[in-house]
Amino acid sequence: MWLFGLLLASSLVMGLWDSESRPLVLVVFSIVDGIIIFAFSVPKFRQIASQMVPRSLFTWTAIGYSLVCGVLFFIFMSGYIWLAHYIGIEVLDDTVFLLTEGWSIWHILIVSSLLPGVLEEIAFRGIIYFGLKRLIKPSSALVVQGAMFSVLHLLPYSFISHFVLGLLLGIVREKSGSLIPGMLIHMAWNAYVVLAELQFFL
Repeated sequence: MWLFGLLLASSLVMGLWDSESRPLVLVVFSIVDGIIIFAFSVPKFRQIASQMVPRSLFTWTAIGYSLVCGVLFFIFMSGYIWLAHYIGIEVLDDTVFLLTEGWSIWHILIVSSLLPGVLEEIAFRGIIYFGLKRLIKPSSALVVQGAMFSVLHLLPYSFISHFVLGLLLGIVREKSGSLIPGMLIHMAWNAYVVLAELQFFL
C-alpha cells in the first residue's frame, strides 16, 4: 500500500506546517497529492478507465444505491456537524480563513471540492479498494478502505464521519461499478461544507 503510505506522509507533513501559510500549503499539497495519485494511476490506466462509465452505471440499482447513499450521508453528516457544534467542537473554518486571505469562492471550491472529489475517489475507491479486494473479501475491503480514508485526514473528531463517508462511497462504487457517482457525492458534500462555512463569513 505504497499509495496510502505516501498520501499519509503528505498529510502528516501538511499537518505540521505553519498554519500562517495555510493557503500556500493547501495548494502545494493538493499538487503533491495529485502527482502521487497520477503516478500510481498511469500503470493502472485501463483498470481506472473501466471504472469510470461502465454499463452497470446506468442501471436502476446503481442509480438507486447512489442516491440513497448520498442522501443518507448528507443526513448523517449534517447531524454530526450539528452535534460537534453543540458540544463545542469547531469543525468548520477553512473557508473563512481562505476568504480572509483573498481567495475567491471558485478557487476554494476547486481546492476543497473538485480536486479531493476526483483524486481521493481514484486513490481510495479506485486503486486502494481494487488492490484490497485481491487480498481480502469485498466486505472487508470496504471497511479497510473506509478506515484508511478516515485516518488519512488526521482529524480525531472526524474519524467517525470520514469512516462513514469512505464506507458509503465504497458501497456506491461496488454497487454502481463506477467511480463517477462517488466523485459526485464527494464533491457535492465538500461544496456544501464550503457554502455552509461561507454563512459565517457573510
